[in-house]
Amino acid sequence: MLLPKVGKCFILTEGTLHPFTLPSLDPILNSQFAPIRGVVSVALNDDELDLGAGDSEGMTDMTVVVLKRKGLVLCRIGSGFRTIKVGYTGFI
Repeated sequence: MLLPKVGKCFILTEGTLHPFTLPSLDPILNSQFAPIRGVVSVALNDDELDLGAGDSEGMTDMTVVVLKRKGLVLCRIGSGFRTIKVGYTGFI
């Protein structure tokens, strides 16, 4: 998943979401953003993906929702990373 607005890239392999920088594809340190394990799916807000809007210099935060086997992780990605973990026991 490429997020050029914030200069980040995420690669999902074997249920683990790994963060990288763009355009160099250098791995992001675990102390900044650790890989997320147990990932089933990833969702993005289409409005935030509008690559033609806005100026190319102004980076903006983006929201990524990660569906895990045992919960959700809401990630706010921009100059830094913020995550909120939401657990669930099953579907209603």
